[in-house]
Amino acid sequence: FSRMPPETAIECLYDLLRHNRQNMNVAVQVAIKYHEQIGADKIIEMFESFGSNEGVFYFLGAILSASQDPNVHFKYIQAASRCGNMQEVERVCRESTF
Repeated sequence: FSRMPPETAIECLYDLLRHNRQNMNVAVQVAIKYHEQIGADKIIEMFESFGSNEGVFYFLGAILSASQDPNVHFKYIQAASRCGNMQEVERVCRESTF
């Protein structure tokens, strides 16, 4: 993934999820490692296209503390809410400056 253009990397992630939803953990780990190269917005869009709130939640949970992007914070709160994790929603709403 490190040598791939971002467009190719995101296509590979799409293919991973399209062929087997059990690849979610692998896709999340790859997304976390290469999110700066691929782009967080594209990765969020990919997980959402598969209806995977858990994918969005776990991916953004790993990058949230280092992110200054208000959309990342919003999408994390939204995904946590959709996953029923209200404690996390409350925590991020309290601690986030966005």
